[in-house]
Amino acid sequence: MEEADRGGAPETEPMYLVSAAIALGSTPARTVHALPPHIESVELCEPRVTGRQRIAALLRAALCSRLNGGPFGEDVPLILASSNGAAHCFDADDWRHAYDSASWLHDTPWAGRGPPVVSGSCVSGLQALFLARRCLGSGASEVVVAAVDIRSPANEDNFRGLRLLGSMRSPWQVPFSGVALGEAAIVLRLTSRPTDGSVPVAGPILRSLGGPRACLRGMGGAPAMGHLHLVLGQATGPAQRDGEELQALAEQVPLQVPLTSAVPAFGHTLGASGLLSIALARILTKAPVPQLGFPGGAVAGRPLFSGRPLPARASCLVISRALSDASAAVVSGADQPTTLSPQHWTRPQPVPGVFTPWLRTLSDTGLVHRPRRPPAGIVVTLEEPVELPQRACVQGKPLPSAVPELTPGFVAQRIAATWGYDGPSFCLVGPDAHAHPLARQLGLRHIAVHGQGHERAVVWDVGDHGG
Repeated sequence: MEEADRGGAPETEPMYLVSAAIALGSTPARTVHALPPHIESVELCEPRVTGRQRIAALLRAALCSRLNGGPFGEDVPLILASSNGAAHCFDADDWRHAYDSASWLHDTPWAGRGPPVVSGSCVSGLQALFLARRCLGSGASEVVVAAVDIRSPANEDNFRGLRLLGSMRSPWQVPFSGVALGEAAIVLRLTSRPTDGSVPVAGPILRSLGGPRACLRGMGGAPAMGHLHLVLGQATGPAQRDGEELQALAEQVPLQVPLTSAVPAFGHTLGASGLLSIALARILTKAPVPQLGFPGGAVAGRPLFSGRPLPARASCLVISRALSDASAAVVSGADQPTTLSPQHWTRPQPVPGVFTPWLRTLSDTGLVHRPRRPPAGIVVTLEEPVELPQRACVQGKPLPSAVPELTPGFVAQRIAATWGYDGPSFCLVGPDAHAHPLARQLGLRHIAVHGQGHERAVVWDVGDHGG
């Protein structure tokens, strides 16, 4: 087994949030008419604007927003994230091109380019933030991170299929029934040096296997954890997972720190949800966001947030998690270094059965390709997203048990489980993903999956020599 690239070392490079732009499409609670001026709303002409047109309109509104504090330079790296991309339905051709980002960027500073998309279900945005920190540590002075997801029949079907809209009462005890999807594009402008009005960002801590508890343990040594002003949790269900999230918070965060979530007012924005919480925390240092306020009461002994403004240098903890246990945590307003990758392997984890044959082969052969030392991260590149075999679908829609396989990040997480790696693992999707600097130049273990449809070939260590 070969040596991995530099892993196990603390990430000491500073990262500063200069600006945050939010563009909202439809929201389940109809909050758009009462938004503070720090949030854009986009008229998407439902349901006529769909798929690529819809995601492009939303993303363009955020990338070209006045809230970005000025135009972006053409040479500034853009890192895109999305859970399900531009897919409108489960038509094979529509899904195959769901992450072709070139069509999303017309009339933006990145027009004519098609960077790969970070796709890891609900943690996609914070995975992109991890890559932004690596870019800044590799010499970039400024990076733009954008996460976007849209409402679509495909997303609604997936969400219901995973039974996140179950009737069991969430331990959050919030006064709304179930969880509805929202849609948003979030743009964060990040630099390696502080500027006027910028705030430091600690993390993100990414974990592939251990859920919120592992993330918060990784962040637990940070001084800011004892001086938090607010926690922005996920609260998307199922009830058992919400309970695990709240229990992890109870173990690591003082109970007097108030709690809120963007979900009741803005809906669950899938891969954009983590960056949405960061952006809302940034806005709260300038203005109230009444939509984040809950009625009186408490959640698991923790006070609920009122939506009031926070101090200019407030520290806010953001938690994001996927149903698969991939989780992320980040503190906005704190600049201490944090260890982002494990120094030791854990026991390889059992992986669930899958419908897709090449994914099964990937798990069966993966352990022999494990490097001697854990890497700083695992990045898997796909030319096209996973295509389910016919037996995994009924009437053209995936079976609930097959839905996780559709998420590109599932491929990376499956490798992490096979290796016993509880560090950052994620997937880049796009026609040119294999050769992109995000995969090739950031010191991560690069695994390339070549091919389309059901015919895939895996190159386990691309390295600098190509694949």
